[in-house]
This record gives sequence, structure tokens and C-alpha cells, in this order.
Amino acid sequence: MFNTNNNSCRARKFKALKLTSISTLALFWLLSSGPNVQALDNNSGNLPTSVSVTSTIDSSQSIDITTSEISTETGVAENETTTLISTDDSAPGVQTRAYSAASDTEEASISKDFYENLTNERVDYTSEIGFDFYSELPAPGAKADGRGEPLEKLISNYGDSYANDSILSEDVIRFRRWEWQDLYKSLDQKAQENPDYLNTYRLQAEVYLVNKNYKEAFSQLDRILRRDPSDIHALSLSILAAKVTGEKEQVKNRLAALKYISPEAEEAVHNVLKFSDSNNAKKVNYGSDQLTDMVPDVIAVFGQSPNPDGTPSPALITRLEKTKEMAERYPDIPIVLSGGPVRYEYAEADVMAKWLVENGISADRLILDDIARDTPGNAVGMVKAFKEFGAKNVLAVGTILHLPRATTVLKVYADAVGYDITIDSAGGGTPPSGSKQEGERLYTYVNALRAGFLYTKDDFDKFSRRTVKVTFKDHDGKVIEEREYKLGEKVDFPTLARDGFSLKGWATNSEGIKLDEFFPKLDTKLYAIWEKNPDNLPSEKPKEPIQTGSNVVVTEAPEAKESNKKAESSAIVTKVSEDKKHSLPETASAVSQTKSLPKTNSVNNLSYSLFGFCLVGLSFTGRKKRSKNNI
Repeated sequence: MFNTNNNSCRARKFKALKLTSISTLALFWLLSSGPNVQALDNNSGNLPTSVSVTSTIDSSQSIDITTSEISTETGVAENETTTLISTDDSAPGVQTRAYSAASDTEEASISKDFYENLTNERVDYTSEIGFDFYSELPAPGAKADGRGEPLEKLISNYGDSYANDSILSEDVIRFRRWEWQDLYKSLDQKAQENPDYLNTYRLQAEVYLVNKNYKEAFSQLDRILRRDPSDIHALSLSILAAKVTGEKEQVKNRLAALKYISPEAEEAVHNVLKFSDSNNAKKVNYGSDQLTDMVPDVIAVFGQSPNPDGTPSPALITRLEKTKEMAERYPDIPIVLSGGPVRYEYAEADVMAKWLVENGISADRLILDDIARDTPGNAVGMVKAFKEFGAKNVLAVGTILHLPRATTVLKVYADAVGYDITIDSAGGGTPPSGSKQEGERLYTYVNALRAGFLYTKDDFDKFSRRTVKVTFKDHDGKVIEEREYKLGEKVDFPTLARDGFSLKGWATNSEGIKLDEFFPKLDTKLYAIWEKNPDNLPSEKPKEPIQTGSNVVVTEAPEAKESNKKAESSAIVTKVSEDKKHSLPETASAVSQTKSLPKTNSVNNLSYSLFGFCLVGLSFTGRKKRSKNNI
């Protein structure tokens, strides 16, 4: 009896436990079968940055706008959701990575592959722009040295661009001291020992031009251009060298090349040379009297070296006599005297002042600039003095031979520093011979570019190579992106993605040959080349739906396929409420025809949950009744 009841009790407990387990499993299945909806903060309306949101265009192409690339231009953080970099919203199915432009301030030289032709004899930038290189010449012989250390601090400075150059700094000091013998020897030795150090050639050219070694300067500048035909400094000074050596065809061709490389630099150099041409003795009849009826605000006298004992030299006397004449004609205006101790220890300004005072000119009218070493230095000191008392109408005094150079340099410098002046002139002495006049004309070009800050290397830092626009297009001609590059800069091809295709490369037309690399010479259009790639399809893994206020982003589940076939790519569509359809493109506002699963907390889910709880409750109730009966 005891054993029978005990077995019966165990059987009833087993049945109750079985019923409870089945009910619990059923409830668990019902609760877990609904969609797992990710909650969002409706106040922010922001999607998680790891979610890829796409707008379906057609069944085969979609635009993925989530990228892990970092753009230094826009400051986009890694893995942050961004928009397409595109200038044309009608270019579907193409994604481009953000482009990061080079931030270097100094331009790199152009690759040799950029040029149409580049040999040791000639460069062709395009089929129409190019020139022959000048012959390579040995270093010239140096003239006699100057006074050395006393000249070092005079104005204007030489070689400012190389004063802190570890290789050339000592040569800059020699340049400023006019220690020509040691300077020429040192620079020639350095050029031979290190032929790829371009600054040596630059300094050599600047020294040679100052000393009228024009052909040798031309030679050294072209040593630079053979290595880098895009060098704006060397190309600009080579135009000067061609000008002073009488190479008219070279001047024309090199101006065209400079305009192609840097239009701003070409305009600046061309303007100074053009003004120098218009102001030379062949165009202006410089003489002993004023050229116009202008009433001057100031008389500006360009000095000349005195005798070794400090008395005025014959050439200086002619200037002083003309100065006295003009000072008496205009007795109420100041007189600026400019010239330092260049050849001798006596400053030219001091010698002139002494003579003028001795010859009846009041010392109160005299303003001395006693640190100028040359004509550009005269211009610096004079303009500084003009500014102090607001002089605008200048009467320049010098020898008739020197006046074209003096007035040209003074005007170019004043314009360069933004001080507007009008210049008339009157010269002492007799008209020069044709050969001397020609020598002055050529040397005026050198001095004018120096005065206009278009001479040493640093003067050209304000210019850069021109920019060209590269437009990237898809195979159908739709614009993907536009970028700007410096002329000759290597193009960084964008990386694109397109469902079912792989990017083969880029070409200059829609059916062109793939470019391995590209250096734009002018505004250019590049076209994407695609090849079919069935392996490059979107992942078949469905994405979970996300609710964001009135918009629902839903993942369409892929159709069932045989296991050995590739699943069709799932499309993510944007379902938009009726009141917002009009504000979106037609393709983006299409309502998904896919029936979505019931959401958590819907009526169906609640019914299933109540049914499951009822089953659990019935199982416990039945168990309790059986227990009472057994008692």
C-alpha cells in the first residue's frame, strides 16, 4: 500500500513538471520570436555611427555612405557617418573616399614624367611651350676685391636667402664685403663637389649678374632648370639673363614658360622689364634740364665715389653742380644726398654735403643717407626720407649716363613698397657714348629686378605654380568629384565602390586606356573604368530595422536560395510618412513592399504572452488540486 501510493505520487509530480516545462518553453518561444527593436533617443534623432544607412536606387546598385576613412580637410573622425563627396546628386551607385590635400607649404618639384620632353639640351612643357638650355660655361674670373669688412653692413644687402644656409653663409659674407676672389673660388669648388645642391648655382648667378658676368649667370641658372624646369626663381632670373645677353627668342620662350608655370610671377617680372624698356635712354631724352614742368617736393641726389682723399671726383663734381643749380631754382625744398663709404672710407653723402655747404647751400636743407652701397641702396634710403616729410614729386639728380638707371630703380622700389611718387630728372656732365649707354641699359634690368624684390630666391616665395582642376566622372559622364592640383602635381586617384563591379582605374575619356599615373597640365576630366565582378556584391546578412520617429529604416530579408547559390543583396529602403514624401526624391520616398514582422508591444505579441502565462497558471492549478485529492 505504501509503495503503490508513493509511485503514484511520483508519477503525478512528473506529469506536472512536464506540463510546466512545456508551457515555459512555449512562453519563451513566443516572447523571443518577435523583432528585436533597438531603442533610440527620439529627442536626438541620431542613428548610431556604426549603422550604415543607404537609399536604394535600383536592384543592383546602392550608395554606402559609411566610411572609415579620415578626411583631414573636413575633420571627420574615424568610423563616423559622412555624406558622399560629390558635386552631382544625379551620380548614383558611386562612393568616393575623402581627399586629403598636401599641407606642405613648400612646393615639391615637378616629376620629370610631367614634361613633353626633357633632355640635357631642351625642355618642352607642352607641344607649344619650351626652350633650349644655355651652354654650360666655366666660372668667370673675379675682379679686384672691394674694401672688405666695412662694406658688409651697407644697403642693399646681398644674398639674404642664403645668409643662414650652413653651406653658403660664409659666401654671403664674402659677397657683402666684395671679396670677389675668394667668393668666386669658394662657390666654384662647392658647385663641383656637390653638383645637386641648387642653392650654390643660385648664389653664383646672383653674384655674376651683379658683376655683369651675364653669360656665366645664364649657365648656372640653367643648371638648375635642367634638374627642375618648374623652378620659378631660376626660370625668372633666366629671363633676365636672356635679356641682358641679347637672346630675344629665349626671352620670348621663357616668358611663355613662366606664364605657364606661374602667371603671377610672369606678370611681375614682365612688368618690371617692360617699364625698364620704356624708361631707357632710347625712349627718354635725358639731359641737363628737367623733362617736365613739374614743381618738385624734394631733390634726390645719387652719389658717386670721391677721390681717395675724400674730395669730390670729376664725375661727382658734375652732379654737385647740377644739384646746386636745381637747389637755387627751388630754394625751399629739402635735398636728399645718398651714398655710403663704398670705394673709400669717405661716405659719398658726407663729401657731397661738405661741397654744397661750401658753395652756398644751407645745411638745414640737407638730409643724408650715408649707408647706401649702390643704386638699389640709394632708392631704399631716399624713399625712407621721402616718407618722413611726405614728398611725392621727386627731382632726381645724377649724371646723364646714370639717370635712366637711377630713375627706373627709384620708381620700381617705391612701387614695390607701396609709396607712390612722380619723378623728373636733370643730369650733369655730357651725353654718354653709345656703348656706355648700352651698358647702362642692360645693367638697369638687373638693378630694377633687385629693387622690385624679384631677384633672390626668397623673393619668389610669394609665387606658386598655377592650379588646374581635375573633374572625376563616372562611366556615364556624371560628375563624382572635382579637385584642384598644383600644375604637375601627381593626381591622387579616388577609390570608388560599385555593387557588382570593381574599379579598374581612370582614363582621360570614357573608353580610354587606364592611366598608371597622371600629372595634369591643364583642366582635365578623368573617367572611371569599371569591370564586372560578381564577387563584389553586398553581404547577404540582413540588417536590423531601426525606428526613428516617423521614419522607419527596415531591412528586407533575402529570399531563400539553394545553399550553393549566392544570395541576392538585401536592400535597405527608407519608409517615409505620407506628409514628408514630397520633400524627398522619388526613389528615396518609395514605400517598402516588404511586410515587416510585428513589433514588440504590439497587440499580437501581447495576446501570445497572455496565452503563455495562462498555460503556466493552469499547470500549477492542476498540480495543486491533485495534491489535495491525494491528501
